[in-house]
Amino acid sequence: MPAGWYRDSDPTKLRWWDGEQWTDRVKGAAEPPPLYALSTPAAIGEPLRERNVLSAVALVAAVVAIIACLAVAGITLTGMTLPPWMLPLVALGGSILALVLGVIAGRRVEYTGEGRRATVIALVLSGVLVLAGLAVAVMQFTLSTV
Repeated sequence: MPAGWYRDSDPTKLRWWDGEQWTDRVKGAAEPPPLYALSTPAAIGEPLRERNVLSAVALVAAVVAIIACLAVAGITLTGMTLPPWMLPLVALGGSILALVLGVIAGRRVEYTGEGRRATVIALVLSGVLVLAGLAVAVMQFTLSTV
């Protein structure tokens, strides 16, 4: 059996199975499940599986940040005047949010074993956004000093 929380002989408790033996770690089965947990199992001995929802949230944050950057760049290309700090702010702000969520989701991947692909994609996209934001900021600084 894989490591995880399983129903104990006392139906009001869950006991941790480390993959080799039962541990002394016990928690009440009546506790509300965490936000990332799937519904509680119906049968005794069925593992309590947890989902890494944060990996999907990190990926969505990265994609939304990229779309926002493209929108700001598109508005700038159409001739509308925006403050010069708008694009780097959107890129760096979105990338920092996606990066933080991605790192936390990556830690959850170690524990739950789920969401690895979405987390890696979110981290890569946030890295691209950081580089793009820094490049645009440097270009704008260089152009403003010339």
